[in-house]
Amino acid sequence: MIKDDDLEGYLKIPGEPTEVHASEITKSYVVLSWTPPKPRGRAPLWYVVEKMCHSPVPQTKPVKPPAQAQSPRMSRLRPQAAVASPVEAPVATPELGFSGSWEKINTAVKLQSPRYPVFDMQDGIKYQFRVYSVNMYGSSGPSVATEPIQKVDKDGKGGL
Repeated sequence: MIKDDDLEGYLKIPGEPTEVHASEITKSYVVLSWTPPKPRGRAPLWYVVEKMCHSPVPQTKPVKPPAQAQSPRMSRLRPQAAVASPVEAPVATPELGFSGSWEKINTAVKLQSPRYPVFDMQDGIKYQFRVYSVNMYGSSGPSVATEPIQKVDKDGKGGL
């Protein structure tokens, strides 16, 4: 049986971190924590954290087409069409939509700890996070993304 310790000297590119989650949620920030990859290799390791914003989807209303006036001559040439029903624009759900892209949030720091505080979160907006392990040989794939997370508001509501 091969053990993780046996692979450490042979492994070049690290595996992805696991169990990424919010270990603290406040009205000012969220602290992300994760488990380092196993095996990770012996090269110095750091992490890259990414976020994806979930923004509220605006509500849309049904749109009626403009009434079409027919000249008396045209109404004699064609039979009168049945009354048209309003054209329905898609109605957005109150659920949250994705911004659609992942954004690196710790580009200025070579993060070596499996914890990272996130301060630049907007009130009432949910975010997902994922983490990569990186060393001098390359980068892992992304971790599994967190569930949507938001800061707590002044009333203590929000979180996961």
